[in-house]
Formats: sequence, structure tokens, C-alpha cells
Amino acid sequence: MKNPADVLLKSFKEIKGEVEKVVKSTQLKDVQTNVKKFIDSAEKDIKGLVEKDLNKIVKKFQSERKTLEKTIEKTVHAEITKAKKFLKEHKKDLDSLQKTIDKYVKNAKSSAKKTTKKSTKKKVVAKKSTKKKTSKKAMPKKAKPLAQKDVEVKPTHLTSSVSRGK
Repeated sequence: MKNPADVLLKSFKEIKGEVEKVVKSTQLKDVQTNVKKFIDSAEKDIKGLVEKDLNKIVKKFQSERKTLEKTIEKTVHAEITKAKKFLKEHKKDLDSLQKTIDKYVKNAKSSAKKTTKKSTKKKVVAKKSTKKKTSKKAMPKKAKPLAQKDVEVKPTHLTSSVSRGK
């Protein structure tokens, strides 16, 4: 009996010979050249499409960038104008509040002066009534009340020299 390994080796040798014959034939060379041409043309087509698409993408990207910059600039300007308007309104409010505070400070100063004058007058009147009740004794002289020193209150936002931590 024949050894199966020998039979297998013999069949491999026969297949090898047939493959070598086919490789040497011109048909396989034609197929190789056709495949190579096909690959080259496909590569050129792909490169052409990619370059066209790349140019389109670059142009689109630049136009999108420009439109985005314009919209950002518009929104930034709009926000800046809103902020300026907001600050102007609040500055007006603060100025009006400062004016009313100044009025109240002036009124408080003048009313403090008036109340001290009125209170001294009332004391004198009250003492005169007590004077009538007493007999003819000599009244000792009383010391005059000390005058209150007026404190000047200046609004801080109106002064020109403001030290800011220097």
C-alpha cells in the first residue's frame, strides 16, 4: 500500500507545477497589469475628489468663521450697549439718591440748630414762670449752653481727590 503522506506530497508537487505554469502564462500578467491600472485610476479619482472636497470644506469653513465672527461682534456690541444703558440708569438713580441724602443732611443740620435754639427759649420761658413764683431773691447767673460744633458732611463721590488704597 502506498503511504498517504507520499500521495499527499505528490499531489502538492503536481499543484505546484500547475500554479507555476499559470504564473508564467501571459493571462496572469494581463490580469496583474489590469488590476494595477484599475488601482492607479481609482487612486487618482479619490485624490481628485478629496482635493475638491477639501477646497470646498476650506471655503465653507472660512465663510462660517466670518459669519460667526460677525454674530459674535454684534452680540458683544449689543451686550456692551445694554451694560452702558444699565450703568447710566443706575448712575442717575444714585445721583438722585445722593441729592435727597444731601437735602436730608442739610435739613437735619438746620433742624438741629433750630431745635437747640427752641429748647433754650423754652427753658428761659419756663424759668421765667418759676421766677414769678419765687420771692425777690437774686437769681444766680447760669452758664450759657455750649454751642454744638457743626460737622460738615461731604458726599464722597463729589470730591475730586479720592485715595484708593495708595
